Amino acid sequence: PSLPLVGLLLAFAGTSLASNTPGHVVLSSPFAARKACGVLPVAERAMALRGGDGDKVETKTLTAEQVLQCDNLLGEAPMWNEKEGALYWLDINGQWLWKYVPGSHKESHKLPEVAGSFAFRESGGLLMGFVSGLCWYDPKSGKTEKVVDFEPELNTRPNDAKCDRQGNFVIGSYNKNHREDKLNIGGLWRLNQDLSFEEILDYRFRCSNTIAFTEAGDEVYFCDTPT
Repeated sequence: PSLPLVGLLLAFAGTSLASNTPGHVVLSSPFAARKACGVLPVAERAMALRGGDGDKVETKTLTAEQVLQCDNLLGEAPMWNEKEGALYWLDINGQWLWKYVPGSHKESHKLPEVAGSFAFRESGGLLMGFVSGLCWYDPKSGKTEKVVDFEPELNTRPNDAKCDRQGNFVIGSYNKNHREDKLNIGGLWRLNQDLSFEEILDYRFRCSNTIAFTEAGDEVYFCDTPT
């Protein structure tokens, strides 16, 4: 079962959102953490860095501090908006979209349904990975517009997603019953800029997470969390 997440913390190691301290959200993205204010913390973490000769190990202590009380049920999908200077993320189970401008402003928007991921649009607003499918969404008005259905014949929902270097939206699937049936029924999909929607792998899995692209943009990595 998911633990209640009652705060937003910033840490300087790793690449994803995780709840590895009961009652806290740990945002462990070096880029997002630095952008989101470089605070000094309460929780301490140690990271071993191997020396250049391969033998010596230097231990460094990294710290993090809670910067926002947000009472999330399941905080995920952190995204930094460069233009707004703001951090966005989802409370998936609570159906909230959160926005935090470090040191000055916070806001949250109740979503019409569960969303597993989102992306920013150049024209404003968001592309959301809702249970019912991929939709345009305006946080200010609450208006949604369906773009495409997502695996409508399966017991799945959209999960983690990221935009590639060309601006296409790559999104993975979540088998909503994977803990019991252990079935590999979810796919990895791409919404192209022309809004065509295609599956990009020739095999399936249970729960896609942590999508990331190489700097060159010619390779994508992701994990199937249960396996």
